[in-house]
Amino acid sequence: DIYYANEGDFIFLKPNVHHVLEGNCKIKQPHVHFDFFEDDLSRKIYVSLKNRKDMTSEEKTWFRKDYLKEQGIDLPPLIKMRNPYVAKNLLFQLIDEYRSEFSCSKLITKGLFIEFFGTILRDNNLSSKNLSDINLSKVDDLRKFMIDNVDKNLNLSDFANYINMSPYYLIRLFKQYTGETPLKYYTNLRIARAKELIQYSTLSISEIAVYLNFDSHSNFSRWFKENCGVAPKSLKQKYITKNFNQG
Repeated sequence: DIYYANEGDFIFLKPNVHHVLEGNCKIKQPHVHFDFFEDDLSRKIYVSLKNRKDMTSEEKTWFRKDYLKEQGIDLPPLIKMRNPYVAKNLLFQLIDEYRSEFSCSKLITKGLFIEFFGTILRDNNLSSKNLSDINLSKVDDLRKFMIDNVDKNLNLSDFANYINMSPYYLIRLFKQYTGETPLKYYTNLRIARAKELIQYSTLSISEIAVYLNFDSHSNFSRWFKENCGVAPKSLKQKYITKNFNQG
């Protein structure tokens, strides 16, 4: 197959795929070779420019499994992103960090790769849904707004006003983007924050209720149990008992 790439496009090569890059102009090719899972071969395998017929028997065993295919993820060989600049910046950060060999560089490199690859996957998934760039931008702004205000106990009207959109249209658009209604998405964020505070902080249940802007301890407990199936007090006691037994 022949693919025509333009500036800003990403080429994704799966394991054991013969490929040749050609162009009628000078090609700049910043790139990353990676394993999804590190094993004993990871440090041994090098970038080879050999054709398969010229490889040794040992080299032919170095081809990796297609882990994405096993997970039902099918990225195309040529990826045309809606906004390539975010992924491009992450790619250059990743390359610079890999070359730097500073303290904790290996850990930071892994984190940058996860963010880089996740950005490409998200963009590819959203492109398949035929959503307009302006609507994607609005929903993403709202998602960030929810994260920044997870302690405010906001409602659907607050979300609709923030991005100047009718509640009905917002519900339909947000669900198309995330698979959930805006209120459900926000509730899940707040539940996750509540669990973090219950498990890892020294705050009492009443103090957590105040932090999350509930008007009473009882309303918070009722809300938490409706969404988690367990009372916050019981969950906190469970964590205390677990930590005590481990200690």
